[in-house]
Amino acid sequence: MLKLLFSLIFVFSVFTKASTECVQHIGSCEYYSCLEQSQNCGEEGYYQHFGLHYCKKYQAKADRYKDEGKIFLQNIRFCLQEKLEQLEALPMCGSIKNVAIKTHEDCYRENNFCDLGLADQFRIKWMAKREFFDKDFGQFAQFLNELCYPNSSPPSEK
Repeated sequence: MLKLLFSLIFVFSVFTKASTECVQHIGSCEYYSCLEQSQNCGEEGYYQHFGLHYCKKYQAKADRYKDEGKIFLQNIRFCLQEKLEQLEALPMCGSIKNVAIKTHEDCYRENNFCDLGLADQFRIKWMAKREFFDKDFGQFAQFLNELCYPNSSPPSEK
């Protein structure tokens, strides 16, 4: 009985109710600001440090991408935010990063990252290069390489 009680406490401490007030911001960077306001994870938390930061960074540099890359970035932003909204409950600040990595894998696969031109693939990876030193997001970089080049190393741009 005591074990069940601790399990329930753990579940309720790791997750919080999914944020329906932020759904109106899906597709914009404001979505991450809205989630931050509801959870207060702080400057180093996922919503500010990663979600909002990279959302704004990719938007600001969108003109550097080919049309397919621009569409991909819009679709990825929408997909990542939609995946968070589809959760029954949003993970608490300490757990969101692991959930977010999984949504990145799903969205990049679903939106055909590997079909982008090599230049756009490179730009997308390069803009998030600091995250590759993080062990969890570094595994995401490895996932992308295995997704796009399952039996070999990445091709060179000609």
